[in-house]
Amino acid sequence: MKKIFLITLLVTIISNVFSQDAKKSSSEELQYYVNCTGKTEGTISKAEILAQKSLSINRRDVDAYRIASFKLTLIIKNIDPIEIENNKDGSLLPKMIQIIDGAPSGSKLLFEYIKVVDSKEANGKTLTSHALSFVIE
Repeated sequence: MKKIFLITLLVTIISNVFSQDAKKSSSEELQYYVNCTGKTEGTISKAEILAQKSLSINRRDVDAYRIASFKLTLIIKNIDPIEIENNKDGSLLPKMIQIIDGAPSGSKLLFEYIKVVDSKEANGKTLTSHALSFVIE
């Protein structure tokens, strides 16, 4: 009887811990939605990217969040990956625009290490967003 009680108690504690962690991570993840031209993955045309010229946050209270930095990686077949960082905001730098414009169809474009600042919080909490992954049409 004592063993059953201890096992039940242990299972309850473990399930509560995992449940709280899942709720915490999913709520933080749902706080913002970073995208490029409304997309987070798939195929994308150079014209779409170059017309927008930035990453954006899709939320009703978009003013409460800002993109603080990200890394763009362009992968072209048989060439070393090209990596450029923007440590100021979510806009594409002139060098980023230049390499995207010159990239051939089929190149892979990644936006990684996207840092989003929650300006609603006193300390400006920084969250890391999911990566965006595209193939250039």
